[in-house]
Amino acid sequence: MVVNAGKQIWNICEKLQETAENRKALIGPIQQALQNLKLIREKSESDLVLLLSQLFFQACFENEYP
Repeated sequence: MVVNAGKQIWNICEKLQETAENRKALIGPIQQALQNLKLIREKSESDLVLLLSQLFFQACFENEYP
């Protein structure tokens, strides 16, 4: 279920990542998805983790998120 939820979050993020304001709003959900994926240590979904991590870092960097 966690992997499917991560995929759904990515599908949403993919559509909303165009603006800095949207990316800022996605910081929390992306962070939670990454934490959940880390907890289950799903190795087969490394591409999903990479995509979410890249978007998370971009959003944090441009919004000076701690």
